[in-house]
Amino acid sequence: MSARTPKIWILTDEKQIGKTTFLQQWIAKRHDVIGVLSPIVAGKRFFYNIENKTFTPMEISTDDKNAILCVGRFEFSKQAFDEINEYLFNLSSTTSLAKWLIIDEIGILELERQQGLYVNLINILSKPLKADLLLVVRISLLQNIVSLIHHYHKEYTALSLSAMKLFLANLEH
Repeated sequence: MSARTPKIWILTDEKQIGKTTFLQQWIAKRHDVIGVLSPIVAGKRFFYNIENKTFTPMEISTDDKNAILCVGRFEFSKQAFDEINEYLFNLSSTTSLAKWLIIDEIGILELERQQGLYVNLINILSKPLKADLLLVVRISLLQNIVSLIHHYHKEYTALSLSAMKLFLANLEH
């Protein structure tokens, strides 16, 4: 019997509905998940390295315009993105026993400006998947990520938060 081919899953829904919170709860019970979440802690967005269980502040306030990536009212740290990009790049170049790679979230920076985690997203999509890839994308950007995935001739399944909860619960049984 051959091994199951890894798939691309898109968790998509409205913003601030609990996508990241749900994933935090789901990964707490698992040891086969790697990647990054983007939780909000005390009103600020952070990167959470799933494998190392470390938080990196994503939002910053600085006058140094070379140190930030701006999206709307948010100012994000280029250094934080550099750290997470290095982590994701290293993941894509090593062999892992992980069954899931999560990238939360793919947003405007990646899909409209080709910044943020874009280079690593392209790197991952352009190669055969080593694990199921779970991308978190708000519903308003769903068509953008679908177009990008199709560009690399990959298939995907997009699920709302409620559907993803049911799907992942059924995996446990």
